[in-house]
Amino acid sequence: MGDETRHLIRYSGRGDFSPHVIERAEGTRLITTEGRELLDFTSGQMSAILGHAHPDIVATVREQAGRLDHLYSGMLSRPVLELTRRLVGTLPDPLDKAVLLSTGAEANEAALRELARIDFIQDLEIVPGQQVSFRFRDLNTRAWLRDVGSALELYAYKACVDSAIFHDVISSAVVRWDEVLGHGSVSNEIDVMAARGVIPLFLSCKACDIKTEALNELAILRDRFGGKGAKAAIVTTEVCNAAARHRAAQLGIAVIDLEELKTGLLVHRLKVIMKAE
Repeated sequence: MGDETRHLIRYSGRGDFSPHVIERAEGTRLITTEGRELLDFTSGQMSAILGHAHPDIVATVREQAGRLDHLYSGMLSRPVLELTRRLVGTLPDPLDKAVLLSTGAEANEAALRELARIDFIQDLEIVPGQQVSFRFRDLNTRAWLRDVGSALELYAYKACVDSAIFHDVISSAVVRWDEVLGHGSVSNEIDVMAARGVIPLFLSCKACDIKTEALNELAILRDRFGGKGAKAAIVTTEVCNAAARHRAAQLGIAVIDLEELKTGLLVHRLKVIMKAE
């Protein structure tokens, strides 16, 4: 390309541009100005999933650009309202809102501001392009938000608190087998523990199919550390299969799966399990 790139700076700040100028693209192929075809392994998410110049995408973009292509973010259009309606329609209750953004930086800032609004983080200060500072509300919240796999745990914890039937609720409780094994080298973590009077509830949260091993482990922890009358439940973001549900029933473990999470009845199920409703 000679000196054609002399006015350009690489976004990453290092390395050279590709030596080819891309004229157009079709499906998975890029066509250079010299007519050479290249198989595209590098373009963004939309192109990687849908391919370049997908006829349905092209038709939609052309139609919408001819009617309305951009608005100030405080204004609304019919496609935005329809997209939001369809997005929240995929979420379980009580999740019923969405924010539409363009970049990862915007998404991060919006997420932080929402966490500050609901008091999960405090003293939030954002200096664009320079720094972000805040403090976590407490150690439990710090643990949840630093572990990307604990969103379901946080949801279950909040449901226990919202139910208003428990005298104590904690997350990520660690139990040690010192007295049983004679040393402290073995421990288990219980995602959420709640107590109603002297009756504990052991909650296991799984963002995957329920395995027999997980059910057996939960039953052992309940029986060993919970005492007589202790309850156990397993919450999963998947639909529970018949075999797992049968094994859970044999062990006296309540199952709350995706279908029930979608109905927003987690608090109700907790009350039923603890015979508070």
